[in-house]
Amino acid sequence: MLFNKKQVIMKKIIILGSTGSIGQNTLDIVRKNPEMFEVLALCCKSNVIEFVRQILEFRPKFVVMEDEILLASVKTKTIHLGCKFIGGKGCFKDLAAQIDKFDCLVSAISGFAGMEPTFTLLPKAKTLAIANKESIICAGKFLKNEAQKHNVKIIPIDSEHNSLYRIKSGVLNNSDIEKYTITASGGMVLGKSLEEIKALKAKDIANPNWKMGQKITIDSNTMANKALELMEACVLFDINYKQVDAIIQRQSIIHAMLYLKDGSVTAFLSNPDMQIHIGHAISDGVLNIKNSAKKLDLIAIKNLDFAEISHEKYKMFYLGRFALKVGHEAQIIFNASNEVAVRKFIDDQIGFCDIEKIVSKCLEADFSVKISSIDDVKNLDEMARKYANSVAL
Repeated sequence: MLFNKKQVIMKKIIILGSTGSIGQNTLDIVRKNPEMFEVLALCCKSNVIEFVRQILEFRPKFVVMEDEILLASVKTKTIHLGCKFIGGKGCFKDLAAQIDKFDCLVSAISGFAGMEPTFTLLPKAKTLAIANKESIICAGKFLKNEAQKHNVKIIPIDSEHNSLYRIKSGVLNNSDIEKYTITASGGMVLGKSLEEIKALKAKDIANPNWKMGQKITIDSNTMANKALELMEACVLFDINYKQVDAIIQRQSIIHAMLYLKDGSVTAFLSNPDMQIHIGHAISDGVLNIKNSAKKLDLIAIKNLDFAEISHEKYKMFYLGRFALKVGHEAQIIFNASNEVAVRKFIDDQIGFCDIEKIVSKCLEADFSVKISSIDDVKNLDEMARKYANSVAL
């Protein structure tokens, strides 16, 4: 008697920001699950060496870089594979014009730069697996409208939001949820004095539990990223700013919690490994997907330490909470000025504690802009960046 094995339908994926931390972790999952995924397109900003390695291994149909000079360098090393190379300012529009509906768009470009390519390719995707905070924070209403219009499911990749997404699905009624809480490790700042914090240099900053890119590693130490994640949660889950909060969970074992009105708390626990969350997002919830994560051994966990987020050490978190309370425009200003200030810190133009000073001055400024379109978002972002660059300390 013959038995027909269930045919596995391979998911076609496009990765925006394939050489970054999220992009590389996504491709590692693809590597571990070759029967599940086909890489349709890889998109990169500037890391030519890593990009060439990825193209040689995964052989995407499309290779995309905005910088045509860098793309030419990539092309000379990979042209024999038969890929289609797309470059220039309109590269993402050109890609969208050449593809049919595909399964999953991984939005992993860091910063505001990730917003436009995400919007451009969204209509062609079935699922948007999103790690780009800025698309949600700065243009979340427009993003969700576009997703609804084109029947695209949005699944967050960030560990906190992916955890909330998963545990929230087990609650029958949203009205039963009293509070959404996400966690933070506290970074390396947690164990330092104020004098030591002031002396921090960009090259020395790390995160005790997660491997991340430089910008988000700095954000995790100022706790700007946690404020941005509160903003993100409000958009993703359609909740009021009063319903979201964050606490320090030093070991990064608990990623998110739902406080329910009956007095119980539902939590998501795992070892700190982004592949758990990426795998869930790109597979649309498949839980037996192979990844690099170690299984959680509850007996081996000796402590789960919790702490409030200090006003003294993490002023950026409370500036972000202020922006969340004020509204959409303030959140765009917070994000833009933080990106500028972090870049200045990386370039050794300002000190670690000057980041909060620049952001604070930008939030005090009057830009007199109301957001009613994507163009308004872009204009306010540009204005806030110019102002942040002009701030004298």
